[in-house]
Amino acid sequence: MGRKFPIDTKFQSLPVRESIYAPENAYGYRLNVSHPKILPLYEAYHRRIGVPLHIHLTHGQRLHFEQAVFNMMKRRNDHVQQSDPDGTAHP
Repeated sequence: MGRKFPIDTKFQSLPVRESIYAPENAYGYRLNVSHPKILPLYEAYHRRIGVPLHIHLTHGQRLHFEQAVFNMMKRRNDHVQQSDPDGTAHP
């Protein structure tokens, strides 16, 4: 059988692309889960839904994760757009 890696290093050893967006793929996934800004969110999602990191998410779980990240990005972007140039938010 192949070499076993501790869970902590398994995901960190994946090749990292520069974009947070995944290249076109047959599954319709839009996020690159090996990107350093996405990986912690992906791991937190695994923990939140109780799926060990060495188990792949189902297609539905992955789509739900991606939608949650896009919603979070939209909320953050909306908040930034409501701020003044000096960085203070409008109520």
